[in-house]
Amino acid sequence: MINTSADAGKEAIRETSSETNSETNSLVDGVASPLSRIRQLARHPQTLPEAETGMVALLHGKFAFRVVPGSLRFDTDNALALNSLRAEFRTADGEHLFLKCHHEEGEADRVGEYYRSGILEEAGFPIDKALYQSSTVGEQLVIYRYRDRRLYPELHSVARDIESTGCKPADMEAVVQAFECFQQQLGNRYLDSLHLATPAQISEEAVHGLYHRRLVDSEHDAEFGGRIREFYLGRQVALPDGSSLPFEEFWHLHWRINGQMHNVSMHDALLRARRLLAPTPADAMAAVTAHGDDHTGNLLYDPHKGSGDAISYFDPAFAGNHIPALLAPCKSLYHVCYAHPNMLYDPAELRVGLSMRVEDGVLQIEHDWQLTPLRQQFLSSQITHVWQPLLKALKHRDMLPALWQETIGAALLCCPLLCKNLLAGAGAPNPLTPDASLLTFSIAMQLADGQFVEQLYP
Repeated sequence: MINTSADAGKEAIRETSSETNSETNSLVDGVASPLSRIRQLARHPQTLPEAETGMVALLHGKFAFRVVPGSLRFDTDNALALNSLRAEFRTADGEHLFLKCHHEEGEADRVGEYYRSGILEEAGFPIDKALYQSSTVGEQLVIYRYRDRRLYPELHSVARDIESTGCKPADMEAVVQAFECFQQQLGNRYLDSLHLATPAQISEEAVHGLYHRRLVDSEHDAEFGGRIREFYLGRQVALPDGSSLPFEEFWHLHWRINGQMHNVSMHDALLRARRLLAPTPADAMAAVTAHGDDHTGNLLYDPHKGSGDAISYFDPAFAGNHIPALLAPCKSLYHVCYAHPNMLYDPAELRVGLSMRVEDGVLQIEHDWQLTPLRQQFLSSQITHVWQPLLKALKHRDMLPALWQETIGAALLCCPLLCKNLLAGAGAPNPLTPDASLLTFSIAMQLADGQFVEQLYP
């Protein structure tokens, strides 16, 4: 494996990535994958030292630097570490570094190459440059210069702090302006890169690991597998009233949410997602260059810079040149806006008025959740600068699929359901409460049924 740095040149980085295919067959899914095993060990205090030792050995086997003994520490309590592992460490050369790795179940067969360094930078996206990276399947990670998160925070913590004090206009102003500028940049980059991609180009993108490949075990499966089986099948759904239902009964219910009937069941919505989000389309389809996983935990906010360049990407695990255009902004739409406050990341802090009952096969829910003023501003910026220009361009170029609303709804359903186990008491590192569980499911169903999607292109 070739060691790469921000100054080593793009050819070296490309050569690192090109080794992936030749090594894939030597890897075994599950715990035999080095990072998968390290992640499992890091989940438990008693095996955390073994995880740290394993990570140091992995780093020493891939890079020229030497980790200072005892300096590597995992950030195991980070609420954002739903599918990744974070650590900081120091090297014998005096570097203070931060690493992040992402692992998907079955990635050796089905995910595609992570950390395709240079894609976003070459396309003009604002992005923090990695110093080192590994793109070998099962050992995929990226390493940055360590930044004190108190001085250079992720947008997630900035937004959370603003909401914790009531979204005061003075607190919001600079962040909202920075986010507005960032969305303008994204919208322009999407339009600049919009093109028709072949089915083969589409299918090779790693971004499908966030959607379809979490629904099934193998791409052409006619049955649900992946995270649907791992998280939900055969399990009980604990409801806020103290009752519970088998998931196989729960996902066949219809939903009435705040008086509005949704005739599609979760089972049917997931069937639709499995069909519409398949990574091997029959024909060419619209695609763009995109980050693919741009939630607020992958956005750095530099309060020392002007609004035009205060926000930048990092961790381009799912970046690609041929990401389906309708999928590209979905992760941001859900995780920046509808996942907050608290449901996925800090569910114990959620305060919501919620009542429910099951009657004649209908789950009836009343809740008072709504977007905070900050998230409303974020949503407005996304709609104005990303969604509306992109959808108009797709329509103008005759690239907008007839089922575009259903496709977006399917992706938005997958964002929460397949990112974290939504059952009450499940989902590390911060398990959901019964209220958070049912509220997150209900918002996902509203999104799947198009209740919020229609505002993207009025």
